[in-house]
Amino acid sequence: MPIMSVDGGEDGLMKAATTAIFWGGCFAVCSACAQTALHQDSAFVTGLADSYPAGRNASGTSWQPDSTPATATAAAAGDGKRLMPAHSSPRRMPQLSASYHFELDSQSSLFGYVGEPGEPALGPPVSYMRRFSGFDSPDPSLSSHWLDATHDSERVLTLGYEWQRVKVEGSAFAAHKDDEPRYADNDLLEFNSTSGRLSFNPWPNWSFQMSKGRLGGLDQLEPDADIRRTTISATYNHRFRRSDWQTTLAWGRNARKDQEPVMGYLLESTLRFNGTHAIFGRLEQVGSDELPRENEALQRRMFKMSRITVGYFHHVRAAVGPGFDVGGFASRHLVPSSMTPIYGNDPTSYMMFVRLKFQ
Repeated sequence: MPIMSVDGGEDGLMKAATTAIFWGGCFAVCSACAQTALHQDSAFVTGLADSYPAGRNASGTSWQPDSTPATATAAAAGDGKRLMPAHSSPRRMPQLSASYHFELDSQSSLFGYVGEPGEPALGPPVSYMRRFSGFDSPDPSLSSHWLDATHDSERVLTLGYEWQRVKVEGSAFAAHKDDEPRYADNDLLEFNSTSGRLSFNPWPNWSFQMSKGRLGGLDQLEPDADIRRTTISATYNHRFRRSDWQTTLAWGRNARKDQEPVMGYLLESTLRFNGTHAIFGRLEQVGSDELPRENEALQRRMFKMSRITVGYFHHVRAAVGPGFDVGGFASRHLVPSSMTPIYGNDPTSYMMFVRLKFQ
């Protein structure tokens, strides 16, 4: 497959311009990373800026409370001044991302971030390396499609400014449906989505964000229609003795042209105690007009679906090698009466799991 092909006319020129911006940004950031690595004496930098607590950095360029355990975010955030491999999923190639910060003074900095694929500046951290409040739950969230960009955000370019406890950033990226092949129709040159985010950590235990994005190519019934996504979230983290407790409350709204907006809500919490036990829970509700895909008569009608999830696991430390978690969870869906012929009467699911944990 050719890496680059440019058609004639305005579309070809636009593709060439966006490609030059993205790959030029990749080259500039990676060059800065290399230069920094050559002059860096220490192997680890505390945060994306040296004066920031490491716990503040979550996946992509998102923030969570400063008091969050650094071990919960180190794998997702990296040190912020080097080329760094990040998470991957079975469906896609391993993620390669890089970020670089240029400190203006002791309290402010400019930064750039590139990822292929990557995480744009939209919503709280809800990628595979999720926020700590939902990190321990193996059950994916219903509301992620109301709160984050997309699980297939490619060619992400983010620029931003940080000042003390405030960050402003914007992203350009390519969004695709989960079932769409990567690089379909040689679209390597396209950016079809943009987003912006304001993050604020007023106190060590609190983190807030507001964001808005325009996402292209995600509506399965109208592929050419954009989705306007707005998110607001608040996260609280509390540390005591050998325990950590984090809770996130988030709201998301999807708006399409000539259609009623749909909203999603999320409340999730995780309590880890004594270093070996964790209790987690999630309450969420989403509104959608795409749920009954099998019944054409019900399509484009608005329905609300709610789900409650609770779970527990015990971490077993190993003398040599990785440890592992043993646990389980139960989820109960609250289904509207008009949807029971399709989804059943308040279905309940259970799962027991064992997972290796490398730390």
